[in-house]
Amino acid sequence: MSKKRFSDKKTSVWSTTTAAAVILIGAVCLIGWMSLQSFTASSVSAATDIVQPVTNIVSDKQTVCLDPGHGGEDDPGAVNGDVVERDINLVVANKAKTLLELAGFRVVMTRTSNDNVLDNTARADYCNSQSADIVISIHHNDYTDNVTDYATALYYKSEDQELAQDILNATSTGLDVADNGISTLEDNVLAKSEMPATLSEAFFVSSDTEKYQISQNGSSRLDDEAVALVSGIQKYFANQP
Repeated sequence: MSKKRFSDKKTSVWSTTTAAAVILIGAVCLIGWMSLQSFTASSVSAATDIVQPVTNIVSDKQTVCLDPGHGGEDDPGAVNGDVVERDINLVVANKAKTLLELAGFRVVMTRTSNDNVLDNTARADYCNSQSADIVISIHHNDYTDNVTDYATALYYKSEDQELAQDILNATSTGLDVADNGISTLEDNVLAKSEMPATLSEAFFVSSDTEKYQISQNGSSRLDDEAVALVSGIQKYFANQP
């Protein structure tokens, strides 16, 4: 009987210990699961931020007029082998348009194909007719050598300077190219636009380094530029009263 009573007590202690261990293991699992969910949510959020740089949707649907520079058979812009400025201007504009619209902006474009031929006055007139809040003219630079490479942004009116600076900061940082500052340009897209406008020269088409990066299969160079432009546009609007 004593052994039986001892056996019963041991069984009882074992059962209590087992139950406590099960509870402890369950708690650890629950904490681990909650941490995993938190990590997963953070990861998804981070990925979303990369795909869609804007997190605060614009309520008033600001209108951005994107102007892919050049266009048409006779106006290719800068050319470096099979990299043609006219073409990449349009590619970057289309990518930026997609991101901006996902963010809640209204986007209009001065041209939507490489067949469109517009002079600079017509481009400004179109943006004005669409009551755009800002104009971003997308270009890429050219030089006599194949080494020079930097980012710059151009403006004409005093009200353009802040936009030009925000776009330049974003493209220089986003593409990891030297910042050559902003400067004035007497250009009809800039001069005749009735709203803040800037001409972005994110890098040099004539640079063989840029040509190599753009030409690689799976290259994200133009995607990165589009993201940078959107980031600069966001920064500009965020600082407006």
